[in-house]
Amino acid sequence: MSTTTQNGPDVRVVIPGEPRGKGSVRSRIATARSGHQFVATYTDEQTRSYEAILRSEAALAMRGRVPFNGPLRVLVCAFMSVPQSWPEKKRSAALLGYHRPIVKPDWENIAKTLDAFTGIVWVDDKQIVSGLVEKYYAATPRLVVEIWQQKGPLL
Repeated sequence: MSTTTQNGPDVRVVIPGEPRGKGSVRSRIATARSGHQFVATYTDEQTRSYEAILRSEAALAMRGRVPFNGPLRVLVCAFMSVPQSWPEKKRSAALLGYHRPIVKPDWENIAKTLDAFTGIVWVDDKQIVSGLVEKYYAATPRLVVEIWQQKGPLL
């Protein structure tokens, strides 16, 4: 375990609202003016909108600092709403941590949304040497991303 866990993160980004995963790349057949057809790929509007929010909140959290340019450790906590259909006893247990979300978005797609931090929080996501995504139920849905710069050996 890194010594960086002993101290608070170098930056903490909080994105209010229900956590989202990165949507699948979409494709469509497009026709050029010349009549030539080709496949165009694009990101859906909901994902683009969510990534814009991520970029905005990341820029606020960085407070004008330049992006980190060394090894990083990232902790992502997705706090999701408890289903309204659940009985009160189960809802309360979920808020206490007895039930964890095993629903979409999956952890990998949550992590993929952090591509939006490139150029704002870090230079390139290849700098992430350690990462963890956790999902919880909470009364206030949000995504919390904590980033530590690696300042010493990981051992």
